[in-house]
Amino acid sequence: MKQRIIFAAWVLGLVGALAGPVSAQEAIRSTIDESALNKGRVGIITGGIEYVHDTYARLAGEMAAVLDKEGEIRVLPILGRGPVDNIKDLLYLQGIDVGVVHSDALTFLKNQGVLPAAQRKLRYLAKLYDEYFHVVVRKDIESIEDLAGKKVVVGTTSSSGAAVSALTAFDILGIEPRLLVDDWKVAIEKIKAGEIAGMVYSTVRGSGFIKEIQSDGKLKLLSLPYSDELSETYLRASFTAEDYPNLIEAGTTVETLQFGAIMAVYDWNPGSERYKNVARFITRLFDNVEELRKPRRHARWKTFDPKAEVRGWERLRPAQAWIDAREKELRKIALEEQLKKVKAERLAREQDAILDAQFAEFVEYMRAQGDRQYASEDELAALFEQFMAWRSNQTQ
Repeated sequence: MKQRIIFAAWVLGLVGALAGPVSAQEAIRSTIDESALNKGRVGIITGGIEYVHDTYARLAGEMAAVLDKEGEIRVLPILGRGPVDNIKDLLYLQGIDVGVVHSDALTFLKNQGVLPAAQRKLRYLAKLYDEYFHVVVRKDIESIEDLAGKKVVVGTTSSSGAAVSALTAFDILGIEPRLLVDDWKVAIEKIKAGEIAGMVYSTVRGSGFIKEIQSDGKLKLLSLPYSDELSETYLRASFTAEDYPNLIEAGTTVETLQFGAIMAVYDWNPGSERYKNVARFITRLFDNVEELRKPRRHARWKTFDPKAEVRGWERLRPAQAWIDAREKELRKIALEEQLKKVKAERLAREQDAILDAQFAEFVEYMRAQGDRQYASEDELAALFEQFMAWRSNQTQ
């Protein structure tokens, strides 16, 4: 009975509060600064919605965890539908600033004659990591040309990054297989059974999935040729038996193509709020690389290099500005280290009269051998290193 009375009193109190001059919703709203909440917002659209545990999604989630800073930047990861849809979203969907795509997506759009705005308005801010074509085929397939007219699985969905990359490469190569969508593991069994000729799987080097494929003497990795036309989009790469002993014979090399998983970005007008938000995001990302590489975070961060270039893309200006400033800083540090070395060597000569005299003789000898004066401190420091190496050989 007592509990009922207490509960009734609580309900009446709640009703009274809701009926009062300030509702609960208004009280909560009054504590929120909407402009501050939206300040620095950067939306990142990642891998396809069918891949909840996709690498892209995890990398974006870890960026949000590390880079978010109250009142300055808020990273919002969003699941996408694939590279072409991600580019469409970058161009036209509100709230999207960064899209994770394969670097050959621009070439695909250009070759298909669609979304011409992508060539004009999209840039890249960084490459996340490298991916490679893995073309698994039956043993009787001798060259990429043998796949013309044959069934080849290129992805689990027609809009996936793997499918778009395969379509792009085959188009440049001028080869027209019968492209199919299927589960990768099912595709392996179909290749062995002779139902299809092969599959194209784009992933990182040393892929666990590719390593686990049991060849049973029926499968192999096929070489991809390289050409000037391919070089506009892809880099040359290769695999050996050390990478995939299950699919490559010892002592042989399989040629392939390399491209990047990149962060593409809309090139907002300088001075606009969206441009400033992306610029802040870039600075926070590049300044926190070591934090992202800490244990328990994705292994891909260990190879992430803000300076890595992407073939076929132009880098966004704030990203290039950060790189230029960093390189200038590194040159300054190197110059300071060189100056310390020069001063230390000069001090060593001044404190050792015999060494100083021997070095003076060495300088005169070197001058006599050529027409150089060795006037600057840098030149004398370099010459002193040669002298000490010569002196060390003389005493051995």
